[in-house]
Amino acid sequence: MWPGLPPLGQHDKLSTTQLMKFLRLTLLLFLGLSGADSSGAIRITEFLAQNDGGLRDADGQTPDWIELHNDGVASASLTGWHLADSTTNLTRWTFPATSLGPGAFLVVFASGKDRAVAGAELHTNFRLENSGGYLALVQPDGVTVAQAITYTAQRANVSSGLGRVATALLTTGAVARVYVPVDGGHGLSWTEPDFNDAGWFTSNSPDGFSVSSTVTTLLSLDINERAQDPAALTMPGFQPFVINSNISTGTIQTQATTRVYGGYTVTVSNTAPLGYDDRLRTTPVNSGTFTESLLLRDFIFSRDDTGTGGLDVSLTGLAASLAHRLSSWSVARASPGWR
Repeated sequence: MWPGLPPLGQHDKLSTTQLMKFLRLTLLLFLGLSGADSSGAIRITEFLAQNDGGLRDADGQTPDWIELHNDGVASASLTGWHLADSTTNLTRWTFPATSLGPGAFLVVFASGKDRAVAGAELHTNFRLENSGGYLALVQPDGVTVAQAITYTAQRANVSSGLGRVATALLTTGAVARVYVPVDGGHGLSWTEPDFNDAGWFTSNSPDGFSVSSTVTTLLSLDINERAQDPAALTMPGFQPFVINSNISTGTIQTQATTRVYGGYTVTVSNTAPLGYDDRLRTTPVNSGTFTESLLLRDFIFSRDDTGTGGLDVSLTGLAASLAHRLSSWSVARASPGWR
C-alpha cells in the first residue's frame, strides 16, 4: 500500500490529489526500472594491456586500450559510467556524455592522459598493468559493478576478450540447393527470402566451390608403332595415335600426321628433312619408380638429335576461356645418345 492511498477496492474512485500521487509514484517506478534495464547491453569485450606499436591514438602513440560493445537492439548511454582499475576506487574515471548505437563498438585508450570530452577520443586517467590486474565497468551510482575482469600477466600485442557462443545456423547433412551460374543474369535476386530455387540441384551440406582445383581429362593418347596392332598395345582409358607412313611402316616420316578425336585435332610434325619415327621398346624395365601404365613403351621421336628442330605437337579444339595442362612421358635410355 502506498502512503496516502486507500487500499484498492475500498472506493469506487480516487480523489484528484490521490490520483496525481498515484501517477507520480507509478512514473517514478517506471523510470527507475527503465534506468536499470538500459545498461545491460554494454560490455567490455576486449582489452590490450601492452600495446607495442599497434593501434595508435590521435597523438600517434600506442597506449593500452579497452573496447566496449553494445550488443543490444537499441542505443545505450554511457554518460556518467565509470572505468576502474581498482576495487577500492570504482569511480576512477568517468565517461562524458556518450551514446553507443545498437551493435556499436567504442575504444577507450587506457593511457593515463585523462581525456573525457564528449565526441572526442577518450583516454582514462590510468594505465593497464601488463603483469596482471583488475578492470571494471561501473554504473553511474559508483557502487554497482556491471562487469569486473581480473586478468593475469599479458603478452605484448596479444589482447584478451570475452569468448562468444557460436550457434550453428546450418547443421551437417542439412538439405541444400546448389547452382553454378553461367552469367550474372540472376543478379542479387537469389538473396531474396522468397526466391524460388526449385530448379537448383539438391545436395546436402557442407557444400562449397573451388576454382581450377578440379582437373577433367579431355583427351588421353597412347602413341603406337605403325607395325603393331593398336588394339593390342593401347593402354586402357587411352586412344591410339599412329603416325603416317611415306613409303612403308619402317621408313622415317617427313610429313605431318593429323588425327581427329571428336572435337580435338592433334598434329605431329618435325623439321624437314630429318623427320620423325616411331618405336616399340621393352626398356626401360620397371625399377619400382614407374610402371608400364605410366611410362608407355611405344613412342615417337625426332630424328633431329643434334639440332634444334625438335618434335612439334599442336592441339586444337580447346576452349579459349579455360586453362589447360598437357602431360607427356618420354624416355631414351636404351638408345645411343639422347633423343
